[in-house]
Amino acid sequence: MQADKPTFDDDLNGPRKRRQWIKWASASTLGLSGIASYWMYEPAIPPLFFDGSRAFPHQSHPQVVHAVVHYCNEIQDKPYLWGGGHRQLFDEGYDCSGAISHVLYRAGLLLGPLNSRGFAHYGKNGPGRYISLFVKPGIHVFMSVCGLRFDTTGGREAEGPA
Repeated sequence: MQADKPTFDDDLNGPRKRRQWIKWASASTLGLSGIASYWMYEPAIPPLFFDGSRAFPHQSHPQVVHAVVHYCNEIQDKPYLWGGGHRQLFDEGYDCSGAISHVLYRAGLLLGPLNSRGFAHYGKNGPGRYISLFVKPGIHVFMSVCGLRFDTTGGREAEGPA
């Protein structure tokens, strides 16, 4: 006499088989997609806190971001001065590329001052994770640090980095 062959329903009977089925179901495509999306998407970067005149980094930002923000805050009250920041590190005022050069040099990210044409070849193309430079070669350069813009506001004397 031949024994009855187990059916699919028979395999799922009993508490042990049910637990195994639940494990497999949770590791299905849907379950794995949730795990994969966690590893595929980096956590959002917290923005800088801005009180209207000074920026403050979040404790989770890397040390270099803390340094960049600190040096931006130091010169943000300086007036706009065409050519400022190119001949000397600590100047009476800064132009756009002089201000960016000053901050990046002091943060250890630049070896010497660059003009906006020089910044066109600095770093990698595309947005940075924490710091992005926006360059129009020969015209203007500014940067964004964790979403907050650091820029000189114009060509009038007394309008400096903001």
